[in-house]
Amino acid sequence: MSDTALAEQPPAVMTHTADERIGHRGPIQRLLVSPEIGAVIGAVLVWAFFWGNGLTFGTASTTLNVLDAAAPLGIMAVVVALLMISGEFDLSAGVMTGATGIMAGLMGKYFMGEGASMWLAVGAAFLLAGAIGWFNGTVVNKTGLPSFIVTLASFFVLKGVTLVIAKRLEDKVVVSDIKNVKGFAGFERFFAYAYNPDNFAWRNGLFLTLVIVGASLLAAGLCEQSFVKRDLLNTRLLPLGGVGLAATLVGFVMLHRTDGVANNTVWGVLTGLGIVATAVGLCFSRYQADIEQPISDPAIESKIRIFIGLGIGAVTLACLVPLAFDRNERQEILTWFPSGLRVAAALLAAATGIAIVLRHVWPGLRERFSWYRPIQAVLFCGYVGLLLAIGTLAFLQLATVQALRAIAMLALASLGLSLLLRARAQAGKVSSRLQMMIGFILVAALIVLAFVIRIDAGAVRFRTGLFTALLIGAVLIAANTMLETGLFKRTFIDADADRRGRRLVAGGAMLTAVGLVIRVVFTNLA
Repeated sequence: MSDTALAEQPPAVMTHTADERIGHRGPIQRLLVSPEIGAVIGAVLVWAFFWGNGLTFGTASTTLNVLDAAAPLGIMAVVVALLMISGEFDLSAGVMTGATGIMAGLMGKYFMGEGASMWLAVGAAFLLAGAIGWFNGTVVNKTGLPSFIVTLASFFVLKGVTLVIAKRLEDKVVVSDIKNVKGFAGFERFFAYAYNPDNFAWRNGLFLTLVIVGASLLAAGLCEQSFVKRDLLNTRLLPLGGVGLAATLVGFVMLHRTDGVANNTVWGVLTGLGIVATAVGLCFSRYQADIEQPISDPAIESKIRIFIGLGIGAVTLACLVPLAFDRNERQEILTWFPSGLRVAAALLAAATGIAIVLRHVWPGLRERFSWYRPIQAVLFCGYVGLLLAIGTLAFLQLATVQALRAIAMLALASLGLSLLLRARAQAGKVSSRLQMMIGFILVAALIVLAFVIRIDAGAVRFRTGLFTALLIGAVLIAANTMLETGLFKRTFIDADADRRGRRLVAGGAMLTAVGLVIRVVFTNLA
């Protein structure tokens, strides 16, 4: 069967939907347009910020501590979020958590004089919380009062009752010696048991195995939902996939068995090439190859050239930033700047604020002019300009030159990589060869950035973690570029392939999550 046998597809398969809102979207497109992607990106950015600024943040033990504190807050946040989605508020939710906890402790110590079992006390606390929620909902429904007012009243009532009862029985607002309550040991063993083995020898191996298998299933599921499957398997490229898989396994094992820059470089290159070869060999055997039909579009080509030039320029500047700033300079930026430059920075920030306001206010002034509108616009411009000037000076006073160096590198590198990604996406509309060339420029930019960070960074987490992450990203983008430029993308609905792909993605995500849980929970004390 020919690699370019697109004629075998039935005519209905090759048709495109006129309305893109109901047309087929690939898995990545569906992910990017989903409402949840903003929250995911925000969480990743927050995690990356604290990982970059904290010495131990992101390690297994620190992550376990963060999750331990976030779990109860997350449970409450889910319920409160559902209530807010319905358009209501519950201001008593926070104090109810503390009040029911104190009530459970007091009941365990003082109920019927001798105290009740912890299991009974916790069950009664759940019933109390449900009764309070029922009371709030009934009052809101019967009286028509806003839930904000009703739950605010419940907040103060609960807080007062809790203080009175706790002070009456314990003479303080906390319950002490809760571990002596009947049934506490069994309750703790069931809900708060911590398993800390002295040495879990298989932890790292099991973690790596689950994560690698999970990531492979995830990638297979994405490909299944993105490309057109062949009617017959192309066995000519299967040996390439087998060789690539063997090279990947050998390189990965040797990376963990050897040390030294030279050895790690050799085995790292072998692993990366093996991953690309595995993806190309297996995917080109299963999915149809695309026929390149170059399209001449001067506007798109001009835009691509601009994106490439700006992207390469931004990445180059990011690599040169370490030469302009001293890594060990801890002086504040404002005092490090010359006096004239401080004034210029404040004026530039103020002028930026004024320009932003004028851009939004000027059309309204031209369409509907009134005598007070110019005064309103001048006052608003002055307010925004002053706000930005003060904010800029405050940032320069608080941040150090070392922070400015990191921010400049991060901003320029992110801008350059984003522009190159944008150029690669635009090139897909013109020529797959041009798209492949830009993709490998992007790969080269990532590798250069990785080694600049490896040579320049003083923190171990940057020299190892960020360096490795950039190299893995370069390998994945190289494989993705080869597949996107060589395979025929599916633009129609295939229920079987979509179902199979979703199952693979779900299985891969589950295995990856289990591997991460093992890595975080089973922290070796040795």
